[in-house]
Amino acid sequence: MADSTTKLELIAILDDVFRRRGYEGATLAELAAACGLGKASLYHHFPGGKDEMARVLLHRAVAELNTLA
Repeated sequence: MADSTTKLELIAILDDVFRRRGYEGATLAELAAACGLGKASLYHHFPGGKDEMARVLLHRAVAELNTLA
């Protein structure tokens, strides 16, 4: 992830990987590579690991749905 990449851009990248691979299929190595980060850097942004990433994406999806209601 370049210094200019925002947290929202990072979340969008993670969303793409989870959508393509599913929760079980998305490995930390794949998630980190897609973001252009090492695993340690990905954990810096999401200390709770893959579970935290999935929670953030779920909250984002619910918020988007709420705007449609």
